[in-house]
Amino acid sequence: MAKVLTLVTYQAAWGGLHENVAYAVRALIRAGHSVDVACPPSRLKDHLLVLGAGVIDLLPSATSEELEPLLSSRRYDLIHAHPFRSREIGLQLAAAWKTPFMATFHGSYLDAVSTWHERAAVIAAVSPAVAENLVANGGVPAHKIVLIRNGVEDELFDRPIRPVLDRVRGGPSRHSRACPYGPRQTVTGRKRRAHREDARRTIS
Repeated sequence: MAKVLTLVTYQAAWGGLHENVAYAVRALIRAGHSVDVACPPSRLKDHLLVLGAGVIDLLPSATSEELEPLLSSRRYDLIHAHPFRSREIGLQLAAAWKTPFMATFHGSYLDAVSTWHERAAVIAAVSPAVAENLVANGGVPAHKIVLIRNGVEDELFDRPIRPVLDRVRGGPSRHSRACPYGPRQTVTGRKRRAHREDARRTIS
């Protein structure tokens, strides 16, 4: 059994990063490993406690010097961090404890990886595109990267497949379509009409 410390910081209340952490923690615990997660007080913290993980509050202003006395007696076998502030703290703890370090990348950012990848035992990417970006633009040797895709509930594959026409029966208003606009962008009337036309073509 390995003891793993995961570090993660975030601003959003919930999203893909939170789900990635939760699925990874659940998989490790099911495999018989022990996992502690240092993260901000949040919905994720409550979810991790239900999964059986240990949780340490990691505030945005926290430093490795503040965390080290709380964690040094636990003797971790691996420190796993997600990018930016949690990665900085993770590297510092790994150096102080002489513990293997890994980081997981979720998008096209580089997090100054060219300056520290040599200190990591392995770097995980959630997709082939993320891995290619790390090699091409971050200078990370390909042999150091492992592909670990985002987790999906096994139960989803046990659900019956419903034909599209059954799901939209009753009219196009029941057909949902993903829209690539963020919270700071608006959808004009012309774009709304275009999406409605796309929806009609999809179900016709």
